[in-house]
Amino acid sequence: MRAPKRKRPLQRSLIADPAADWPTILKSVSYIGSPEHKDTPSFAGHPRPRADASICSRSLARDQLTVNQWLQAAIQAGNYSAFFEGDFPRYVWYRDEPGNITYEARLVNREQGCYKGYPMSTLELRFDWEDPGGAQGAELRATWARLKILVDGTAITRVIDHRVRSWRDSVVLPIYPLAEWLTSHWWMLWSEAERSVTPDRAAFMGRHCIASAREGFALPALTVLPAGEWVQLQWQPEELHHQQLSFPGRGSCWIPTSAAQDALSSFINSVVARLEEQGLQETRLQQDWRAILNADADEQGFCRCAASLGLDPYDLPEDFSEALIDLAEQIPADLQDDFFQSSYSTTLEQLGHNLQLLKQAQGQSQRQRQTAFLDELCNLKNRIATSSLPLHEVPWIQGYALAHGVRAQMSDHGSDLAPQELLRQLVGDDSGIMRQSPWDSVREFVGYFGPNGCGGPGFVLASGSDERRRFLMARALGLYLWPTPRREGLVTTGLTSEQKRNRAFAAELLAPSAELRATISGPVVSGDELDQIANHYGVTSELMRRQLTNHGIATVSED
Repeated sequence: MRAPKRKRPLQRSLIADPAADWPTILKSVSYIGSPEHKDTPSFAGHPRPRADASICSRSLARDQLTVNQWLQAAIQAGNYSAFFEGDFPRYVWYRDEPGNITYEARLVNREQGCYKGYPMSTLELRFDWEDPGGAQGAELRATWARLKILVDGTAITRVIDHRVRSWRDSVVLPIYPLAEWLTSHWWMLWSEAERSVTPDRAAFMGRHCIASAREGFALPALTVLPAGEWVQLQWQPEELHHQQLSFPGRGSCWIPTSAAQDALSSFINSVVARLEEQGLQETRLQQDWRAILNADADEQGFCRCAASLGLDPYDLPEDFSEALIDLAEQIPADLQDDFFQSSYSTTLEQLGHNLQLLKQAQGQSQRQRQTAFLDELCNLKNRIATSSLPLHEVPWIQGYALAHGVRAQMSDHGSDLAPQELLRQLVGDDSGIMRQSPWDSVREFVGYFGPNGCGGPGFVLASGSDERRRFLMARALGLYLWPTPRREGLVTTGLTSEQKRNRAFAAELLAPSAELRATISGPVVSGDELDQIANHYGVTSELMRRQLTNHGIATVSED
């Protein structure tokens, strides 16, 4: 790792395979749909919409022929992923221009070429150069434009102009300040995850909301919240009294980090090219963007590390940078992201203290003995197949799928232990799991898994009630069982993709939504009923409330 002297993130690409037998493939592919992306009966069967799944247009519910034609047209146009499963591309993309919607098809049967599909979340920044009139400032005059920002085809820049009592989908302003703000906060936008409790919310929003780049002009309050492989985009209404304008829109969506980076990179590149066309050189934007693009792997690592703490990697004292590098190099690569993205403090003293606690947890794990229950986990991990898991879905869908896979594997292989019983024994006195941990003195970290002294997994959990420890153990299991080669993992209070996935896994493992849906008959449950259901599954009432809500099973009466 090295502090920056001042490489561009990997981008998605569409790759055509000239060796593929496209006539045969086109005859074989078919769209079968998926009920979790439907809210009305369709050719995919009875709808089973999930609270966190995108919903397809009802107009397509009975029109399988049209969607099949879209699928074939997209493949013929080369709009498919470079990654194949068998003879078929895993992903295919189609743009429905009349509806202004991009759909993604996902291969679900590699032998028969069957796909499901769903509307994709997209971020676009469109602009046309405008006459700056009498505006001052070379960078501002050169980049005067009419800007439209769209998420899933919805104009986030839709604005009501109270002076003329009309609305429009774009704003007119110099876009240099926005491009400069994006480069100044580039590493924070992708590395500084939101904490469950953010000590200085205003400062955090200043690094993540584009409204901070207004400089007297109108921009919507669009916030970029990174969470690893995914980012959440949020926007909300706001009145701009001095401009006599208002942004009425409100919404939220998740998109792949790579897609968001591509959209913003393209925007910045266009502004930089405009400056060069207008004869402007060595502006701060151009210098900062060049530094980002030219950063080597060591510099990128340092920038992500510093930015995850909310620090500007280009504005740190040399002695602090060296100390941060020394500390980071003592943390295993598997743990670095979660360690820094969950830390509430940016002081070297507190970070060093957290590192010592991590080392204590590693020592406790290595002293644990292997038990029959840990043998069961090792066997279970070996049986989890990556092909059955949605590796490119949003994290909570991944967590649900892993829980379903774990239950299926335990059932198929004749395990005598139900998941709840397995977890009960894992956190029991004879399980070998540490009942006390160094995490009790900090709020960032609540669990750890790593190798024990016998080559199996060891677990260290924070103390607490039986319900809390059962949930923490399930979260740690989610980290351990997810099919990656990692040897260690941290369970934290952070809101990264990985932590969201293990929370969803734990909730679905402990209180499976299918069982809840089968046993809860009405759309509303009372507070007492909620407590009884939670007690039956050995979880807290708050976890049960979220499980019922997230899966659209029932709402909880406030009476």
